[in-house]
Order: sequence, then C-alpha cells, then structure tokens
Amino acid sequence: MKHSKRYAAGAAALMLVSAAAACGGSTGPAARATIRGAVTLGSQLDSVPACPAGSARSAQDFVPTATLSTNSNAVHSGTVGADGTYSMASVQPGVYLMGYDRFAVFGNDTLQFNATPSIGQLSVGSGETATVDYTIDGATCHQH
Repeated sequence: MKHSKRYAAGAAALMLVSAAAACGGSTGPAARATIRGAVTLGSQLDSVPACPAGSARSAQDFVPTATLSTNSNAVHSGTVGADGTYSMASVQPGVYLMGYDRFAVFGNDTLQFNATPSIGQLSVGSGETATVDYTIDGATCHQH
C-alpha cells in the first residue's frame, strides 16, 4: 500500500508541473533563453592569419561571450561552426553584456582578435532567442 500512495503523490506532482508548463509557467528548459548569431570577417580583413606560422586559422578560433550584467561570474561562450554561426543555449534570462575572448593561445603563439558585436548589451527573456552578430575587424598573430 505504501508504494501505491507514493506513486499517486508522484503522479499528482507530475500533473501539477505539466499543468504549470501548459499554462505558461516557467519550468524546465523552456525557462531558459538562447543567444546566437554569425561571425564574419570585416571588409579590411581577407582572412584570419596563420598562427603559429603554417597553422591555418579561421573565424572558428573566435569565441563570442555573454556576461550576465547582475553577475560577472556568469559568463557564457559560444563555439563558432564551419558555417560561421554560434549559439549559446540555456542561458538564464536577463541583461547580457556581449564581448569576446581577445586572445587565443596556440603553444607559444597568441592570436589577438579585434571585433565588434552588432549589439553591446541585450535583454533576453524566458524562452526567447536573441541574435548578436560579430564582425572581426582585425586579427594578428604574436609569436613569443
């Protein structure tokens, strides 16, 4: 008998959660947000330089970031795909400061990026998707 009471209580809790989700309540992954966009080379940049010499690099080495304005430790980063797009899924809804990792280290060499996001700060709500594109204006390999 104890087993059936636990099952009934669990089923009731599951129905409540399902009902809340159906009525627009914020439960589970739907309560999160997504930031995505594209990374392109600026008009003054033909390609990302090899770094170190002989090692081909591309926009895939660029790392876009989003920092929650109320918590500087809440930093999300995106991985740029071969098609030049990135996505940061399951971010907490809120206001984000958009940035990027300025340096990518490869052994003793450092690739330095100079880029511009299309939006410097954005607000994304629960279940929403925001788009921020980046233009890489410059990239330089520093050999150490």
